[in-house]
Amino acid sequence: MCKQVTSVLYNSRVHLRRLFAIMDKDKSGTISVDEFKDAIHQVNNRLSNPLSDLQITNLHRAIDQDGDGEIKYDEFFDALKVVDLEEHKDNKHKKRKRDN
Repeated sequence: MCKQVTSVLYNSRVHLRRLFAIMDKDKSGTISVDEFKDAIHQVNNRLSNPLSDLQITNLHRAIDQDGDGEIKYDEFFDALKVVDLEEHKDNKHKKRKRDN
């Protein structure tokens, strides 16, 4: 479920900080469950299997690592685990050169 949402966000090339700011409608520095639901409902139309409200709430809980009911940026970023693929390839190439 989270993997599918992450894929949509990555494929859309949405910058994570900007996305977080968009989702944080009240500019509190965190994303509440209601803000998260609103944002995911907008993404749902791109998913082959849209998430239910219960799934969205459960996803919010899973991302909210400290269980305070709000998603902070570091929790958001950690949950999505988006990797810059070009940087990853460069690092692998550099490692191979060092190993040889």
